This record gives sequence, structure tokens and C-alpha cells, in this order.
Amino acid sequence: MKQKKSSINKLPLFLSLMILSSLVFVGVIKAEEAEVKETEVREEQNVEVKSDEQKTTEEKKIESDLEMAKRAREIKAREEHRLLELAQEKKEAAKKKLELAKEAKQKLEEKKKEVKAEIKNKMSDRDELEDEATEEAELNDDNENDNRSAEEHMSEVAKHVKILLENKEEGEGIGQEVRKIAQDQADSQERIAAKLAKMEAKKVWLKKMTGYDREAVDSVKEEIAAIRLRIQEIHKLQESTTDKETMAELEDTANSLIEQNAALDDKLQVEMKDQGVWGWFRNIMRRN
Repeated sequence: MKQKKSSINKLPLFLSLMILSSLVFVGVIKAEEAEVKETEVREEQNVEVKSDEQKTTEEKKIESDLEMAKRAREIKAREEHRLLELAQEKKEAAKKKLELAKEAKQKLEEKKKEVKAEIKNKMSDRDELEDEATEEAELNDDNENDNRSAEEHMSEVAKHVKILLENKEEGEGIGQEVRKIAQDQADSQERIAAKLAKMEAKKVWLKKMTGYDREAVDSVKEEIAAIRLRIQEIHKLQESTTDKETMAELEDTANSLIEQNAALDDKLQVEMKDQGVWGWFRNIMRRN
């Protein structure tokens, strides 16, 4: 009984020891677990630090790679831009060269046209000069014929005028009138000769441009009209005299004046054919 009681008394102690051992063991285990956990935390922290460091290194590497890639792209872009500029410069140079070639070709064509036109103008000028020379020769021939005819008649009139100026008839009182008519005609002959010389002095090319000398032609026309009146006066004097010599001389003078007027009319008609460019233009304006 005692032994049983003793066994019963020893049981709580054993349990206590067991519990205490369990608690110690649990404490040790927990301590170990805490240490393990702390170790794991430190390792995790180390891993995280290493990861952060690795991540930072990788980011730096990535950033470096990106920077290098960016620089590579910039370099490539600059090279491409330069290549484009070179291509554009070559294109512009080719275009300019083509334009210069076209311009040179155009100038060559223009030069050819100018040479052809110059040759044509020279040929035209030569033909025109030949025609003008021919026309001038023909006109000179006509003028010479007209001049010869007019000069011959004026010379004939001058002879009769000289005779009339020497008229001494006083008996019937017509001598003074005869001499006055003769003197007036002598003065008229000088004026006519001066105007004819003026018409002849005008160049052919100038006549082509401005036409005949209208002032000279009009002056000769006035002299012709005055001579007609003078012829009438001579016929009246013929009726007033009975002197056959004076009558015959007056008749010859009147006839020579009539012939001179006819020759002068013919010459003026030939002269007035040269209306010239201005005359042609003036006639058109008058029609309008």
C-alpha cells in the first residue's frame, strides 16, 4: 500500500518533469525556430538586398543599353540624314546640270535662229538694196528725162525772157509792160530752178520714208499758176501791139511758157508718186 502510495506520489513529479522537459524542449524548439526564422529573415533581407543590388545593376545595364541604343539610333539617324542630304545635293546638282544643259541648248538654238535671221536679213537687205538701186536708177532716169525736158524748156523760156527784157518799143506804150512781165518771169524762173534743185537734192531713202518735198512741189505749183496768168497777160499785149516782131516774140514766149508749164506738170506728177511711209499713213488716217 505504501509502495503504491509512493508510486502515486512519484507520478506528479514525473509529470512535472515531463511537462517541464516538454516545455524546455518546446522552448528550445521555438528558440531554434525563432533563430531559423530570424536567419531566414536575414537571408531574405540579404536576398532582397542582393536582389535590389542586382536589380539596380540590371537597371543600370538596361539604362546603359538603352542609352547606347539611343546613341546608335541618333548616329544612324544622322547618317541617314547626311545620306539624304547627299542624295538631295546630287539631285540638285543633276537638276542644275540639266538646266544648264537646257539653257545652253536654248542659247545655241537662239544663236542659230539669230544667225539664220541675220543671213536672211542680209540677203533681204541685199535684195532690197538691189531693188532700191534698180528703182533709184529707173527714177534717176525718169528724173533725168524730166529734168532734161524741164531744163530745156526753162532754157528756151530764158532766151525769150532775155529778148523781152531788151524790148525797146515805146510807141504804143507796151514796152514797159513787156519788160515787167519778162522781169517777173525771170524771177519766177530762178525760184523754180531753186525748188527743182531742192527736190533733186532729197535722197531716195528719205523720200521712201517722208515722201516728196511738199513745200517745193507746192511752190512750183504756185509758179505754174502765176505763169498761166502771165501767159494771159502776154496774149493781151499781143492784141495791143501792131509791131509784127514784138507780136511774134510775144507769141513765141507764150508758147515756150506753155510748154514749160507742161514739162513742169509732168515732173511734179512723177515727183508726187513718192508718197513715202508717212504719206501712206496720212492717207489712211484721212480715209478714216
